[in-house]
Amino acid sequence: MTSEPHHPATTASATRVEGLSRAVLRLRLKPVAPHRGHVDGAWWPSSRELPAELPGLLDAVADRLGSVDRVVYASTFWGSAPNRLELGGRVVALEGLAALDTDTVHITGGDQRRIDLLVIPPEASGAAADRAMAGAASPDNDHLPAAILATAGIRATSRNRYRNR
Repeated sequence: MTSEPHHPATTASATRVEGLSRAVLRLRLKPVAPHRGHVDGAWWPSSRELPAELPGLLDAVADRLGSVDRVVYASTFWGSAPNRLELGGRVVALEGLAALDTDTVHITGGDQRRIDLLVIPPEASGAAADRAMAGAASPDNDHLPAAILATAGIRATSRNRYRNR
């Protein structure tokens, strides 16, 4: 019998986040079109506290995905997070992977449609974050996450699966 890692915020059902205050959502998505490139837009969270940051993001992408079932994130980028969140009576599975590109988050809807977002570090300057968000949301962007950040003047976090060689 195997056991999952213990997360203090995890309960037997799911962690509820309705009561959390939500910061202004900083998100830019590519126009709806056939998928091109490595990311579908960019998200600039205010902190590295995933449970606090997700409610607004998931509400915003629900227009494209319908109900969100799963979020896959780089565990090396974010602080501790539960395995599941309850958002508006719906449970969303959270999966932190150490091997995932630290500059991305993958959000999957109930019909298996997926949005891949560039995650801009919370500590980035406003001007640099704006440049990265504009680049990632450009319809013809096909650059790797680390390249988008570098072009915007943001140093990519320490671990990138897609780093150019």
